[in-house]
Amino acid sequence: MRMTIIHNPLSGVISNQTKADIIDLFREAGFQPDYFLTNTLEDLDNALDQAGDLFIVAGGDGSVREAGIHLVDRNIPLSILPLGTANNIGNALGIQADLKAIIAGLHNPTKVSFDIGLVQTPWGKECFLETAGYGIFAGSLANYGLEKGKNLFRAIEAFVRTIRTIQSKNYRVWLDGEDISGEFFMVEAFNIHSLGPRHQISAVCRPKRWIAGCCRCQ
Repeated sequence: MRMTIIHNPLSGVISNQTKADIIDLFREAGFQPDYFLTNTLEDLDNALDQAGDLFIVAGGDGSVREAGIHLVDRNIPLSILPLGTANNIGNALGIQADLKAIIAGLHNPTKVSFDIGLVQTPWGKECFLETAGYGIFAGSLANYGLEKGKNLFRAIEAFVRTIRTIQSKNYRVWLDGEDISGEFFMVEAFNIHSLGPRHQISAVCRPKRWIAGCCRCQ
């Protein structure tokens, strides 16, 4: 089996895995993978053009999202070596062991399906693997600016700035065929059980009009 590994060394806040570390772990397990450093989408496209029988993402949720979306309609399975801060997607799939155990498990892997959500808007379409929505969380991400890198204090400042200015709005929302439209501070559709820094929300909170609903999107 020919493996292709993409590695984002900027993932997470505590991961310090180097190219040599990653390759050594796979070779110790008896694999000879092709390795690609992916700092840009152009790097990812180059790796995909040369993908083997299994595509492995060594990185965080952002890297998994980009790879997953680019692999849609391609008959190439994807696995995860979780090196991110939250690793929400890996956790949802039960990939929670240490790196050596995860790699050893690739000798006899379990194959599962994973839905990718699709948001259709007047200005276009967008795919998502974790969640999609409007309101406080989306506003905080916009104010945070992921392109500037990760910083805890900037994240707190972005959330405080958002919550001070956010106003509830009327949304038309259907959850499992039921109309729950109303005035909300936040609407979020969940494809997995967590968002952001492993926040788990699993119920509709109508009295406070805080969360419109959680659902599995296909």
